[in-house]
Amino acid sequence: VDWYCPNSQGCEEQIFGRLRHATSKQALDMAGCGETMVRVLMQNGVKTLSDLFALESPHFLKPAARKAFLEGREKAKQQSFWRQLAALNIEGLGRTLCQDIAARWNNLREMVDDLEALSKVINNEATYRNVLHYFSTEHAEVTRLHELGMTFASERQAGRLSGKVFAITGGLVSGTRDDVVRKIEAA
Repeated sequence: VDWYCPNSQGCEEQIFGRLRHATSKQALDMAGCGETMVRVLMQNGVKTLSDLFALESPHFLKPAARKAFLEGREKAKQQSFWRQLAALNIEGLGRTLCQDIAARWNNLREMVDDLEALSKVINNEATYRNVLHYFSTEHAEVTRLHELGMTFASERQAGRLSGKVFAITGGLVSGTRDDVVRKIEAA
């Protein structure tokens, strides 16, 4: 029933979708990098996430937009492991699963070195195959991202709410759902 474009490297809409997801609140949460900015970056040669981080001088941007983009990009390099993993756009690897992986491993190297345990965390054969395929075919992209400052690592710190499970339902008085999730994750 669903039709998919097989031209993953040349299809402008797929490239846009990957870059937009990577910079969104569901991944790197890059301020100053919305839909319009992603389109402008693509018009100026950005096709991959590593291209975005390798862009030395976005002279084509107005000063305020350039400043916001560069600051957002620097903050993205310091984002948590789960956010950087989500930015890779591996099919089937969503926010929750990326968070589960980051809760188990401190960095990408530990995760890749423990594939047997990874298969149990993912617990879905198709998604597990997608992860294996991604790291076998996109090794150069991940290496380049690492060289450009993406750490793919987090320092796990046990907080007072570590190990607890939360269900956020109903009306909230202390902020939006995203605000509440951030407060819980911080604790």
